[in-house]
Amino acid sequence: MAMATDEASTRVSYQVSLAREVRRVVDVPVVAGGLITGYDQAEMIIGTGDADMVVLARTILFDPNWPWRAAAALGVKFVCQSSIFASQPNLDIRMSRVAIPATIEDSIA
Repeated sequence: MAMATDEASTRVSYQVSLAREVRRVVDVPVVAGGLITGYDQAEMIIGTGDADMVVLARTILFDPNWPWRAAAALGVKFVCQSSIFASQPNLDIRMSRVAIPATIEDSIA
C-alpha cells in the first residue's frame, strides 16, 4: 500500500483506494478521506462499500453547512431535536462539575 504524496493529495478522493484495500482485510468500520467535496461523491464512496464513513475536514471548514446541503440535495429528511435550542448554554454550571487537576507544585511535593 502506497502512502499519499503531495501530488496524490491534489486528486479527488485520493485516499479512498487505500480505505478500500484496508476494508477488504479488516472487520472494523473504515473511514475514507482526501478531497471529498461532493454530495454524490461521498454517497458513492459509502454506497459502493469502499468505506463505512467519510471524513470532510477541509470541506466542513470551507462550508460548515455542508451536511445540511448534502441532506437536501440527496433528499434526506431529518428533524433536529427542539430541546437543543430550548435554553442558552451555561458554561459556569458545566465547568463547576469538572475536576480541577493538581497543579505542578502539588505533583512535585
